[in-house]
Amino acid sequence: MRKVLFCFLATLLSVAPNFCQAITFDKLIDNQSISASGPADNTQSSSFTGNPNNILGGTRYISARTKGTLTVSTSIVNGFISHSQDVSTSGSSLIIWDGNPTPGLQPTGLGGLDLTGDGATAFKIGIFAYDFPSGNPIKMVFTIYDATGPTKISYGTVILNSSINSPEFRELPFDQLLTFGQQPADLHNVGAITFFIDGTQSPAQDIALTFAGTNGECDHVPVNNLVLDQCGVCNGDNSSCSDCLGVPNGDAVAGTACPTGELGQCSDGTWSGGYPSCDCKRDNSPTPEICDNVDNNCNGQVDEGSPTTGPRADQCGVCNGDGKSCLDCNGVPHGSSVVDSCGVCGGDGSTCAPCDSVDQSEDLQALDGGAKEQERIVLQLLRSFKTLKTAKTRSTRVFIDTTVEKSHSLQILNWQLAWTLPVLSTTCPSVKPQCITTSNVPTLNAYRTNNLALKQLGVGVINKLKIARKGKLTPPEQKLARNVERQFQANLALSLKVPDTNVACLD
Repeated sequence: MRKVLFCFLATLLSVAPNFCQAITFDKLIDNQSISASGPADNTQSSSFTGNPNNILGGTRYISARTKGTLTVSTSIVNGFISHSQDVSTSGSSLIIWDGNPTPGLQPTGLGGLDLTGDGATAFKIGIFAYDFPSGNPIKMVFTIYDATGPTKISYGTVILNSSINSPEFRELPFDQLLTFGQQPADLHNVGAITFFIDGTQSPAQDIALTFAGTNGECDHVPVNNLVLDQCGVCNGDNSSCSDCLGVPNGDAVAGTACPTGELGQCSDGTWSGGYPSCDCKRDNSPTPEICDNVDNNCNGQVDEGSPTTGPRADQCGVCNGDGKSCLDCNGVPHGSSVVDSCGVCGGDGSTCAPCDSVDQSEDLQALDGGAKEQERIVLQLLRSFKTLKTAKTRSTRVFIDTTVEKSHSLQILNWQLAWTLPVLSTTCPSVKPQCITTSNVPTLNAYRTNNLALKQLGVGVINKLKIARKGKLTPPEQKLARNVERQFQANLALSLKVPDTNVACLD
């Protein structure tokens, strides 16, 4: 309402209120003039390249044509379009807005302006004064060219047949435009606009205009054909309706889920605030690790350290165990009965044949090498962070340093465990009283636990890379991701080849 009142008062005060209109073809602040003098049909023209914030398409072409022996002038000066004819001389003026810096018309130069994007329904002309000297009208013609080519053209005419002594506006409704060419121009896809002032019906006609544009809602010269942004804001930058990821009208708004970039139960978050100062706040903070198949302390490992409390801890105090690891051979938890070298629970080793020994050094070397390969895969994955923009952030550096340290520690542990197992594995169907049976299970279980932890380190690095790359890994990273699982399975299979028990006998 204040805008309408201001524009009305400005009109009464004879001010040229260009900013009171909708889409403006030209702010009329970049001065340009041309004159054509007799003989008849002499035409003079001028091209101007200026600021696209002031002139539609950034260029303006004007021409003046005389039909008599004296002068016809066309000028754009200090907020006015002026057409002037000397006494006894008639003529015409032409203005072209087509984004073309060279003389002539480029029908596709604007590249697809939507004249109706802000609700406009008509062309609009601001008339400051018109003298109507001899009873014959002056005509003003808008011609619109489709951005697809010169075969789609529409035009419409505004006729003035009486003097105008105080500012007023005239409109040319879009639905009254006529077709010139094979098809009408699409007003959603305009390539060029021309404005023709026809004063050839009478000599000495003078007219001054303050505005040429449309009657819509937006008060600007469209730059890059921008009338309304995706938020419905005139000449906006899409920020008023952007979500936390900068997507106009997107779904990442306050209260919705978001990835924090952290590990374990700290990875899930919720957006708070608004663009551009959104914050993804984590839903869960780190807690001490318990046996629940969750990374409680957010370090990228699940149930590490064989925690003994939690919903997945069994009667033997083993995380994710089956409740059998502490049973003796009679099924008694923490019982003392053991299987002798002949496979007899509680036996004395005297019921079976002589012992057999097998050299398992190749398997132990493979277990050692498998742990080193797991560490190498994790380190290769970490090198990918050097190519990312986030590589120098403190959180990324801490994550890389922590992962390098953990992967090396786990590799050293499994290297030591691999060579803790006996190189010569002995099984004795018949054991002498001097024979001692030892269990390899604690060592093998420790190796398997570390093998799983190394795999989970690799998975943690992969997940962080996916977040940084918006869910898409490079082909080398995809290969490394597959190798994380393959090496884990290979190490597990090797550990299952090692016998659960070993017998050592005295001669």
